[in-house]
Amino acid sequence: MKKYFNLSRYKELLKLQENGEISFLDLEVLSLKASVAQQMFYNRKNDYFILIDKYLSQIISPYEFRSKFLQMEKEDLEKATLILENIQELEVLTLANALEKYSDLIGQISTLCFEYNEVWDGTMEQMSESEFYYLVLVNRFWLTIIIFNSEILTSLNHKDGSN
Repeated sequence: MKKYFNLSRYKELLKLQENGEISFLDLEVLSLKASVAQQMFYNRKNDYFILIDKYLSQIISPYEFRSKFLQMEKEDLEKATLILENIQELEVLTLANALEKYSDLIGQISTLCFEYNEVWDGTMEQMSESEFYYLVLVNRFWLTIIIFNSEILTSLNHKDGSN
């Protein structure tokens, strides 16, 4: 079953925001905006997988991986911002089934990239490259599971005739 962006609710919330009836930090508004950004990440899942696999295969350096990953994420967030301003695009935006889980894992890798040079575990030592590699590998494994399950679910829905 296809999940569409809830445009009518989004418009309603934006009007409430403009009238000062709700804050720009309203959780429902933020959630709807986040779903667009999450879909942008999901739309480029193959690019993210390729980049992660290049790093895990040691084709690119850890620094290059972190830089490119964060750049891709920034591009996706910028695209989401543009889409949120375009009602016509929002009208036809479909959301993937595994969107939230996929996005959470991408977010975890992003956090690892940001925090790589910080002291993070209470030992007052920077994360080692092997720890970073392992954590990316674990997230890559879970990303694969989520995408695989989502594709099976979508396939079953199509066979049943539900879209």
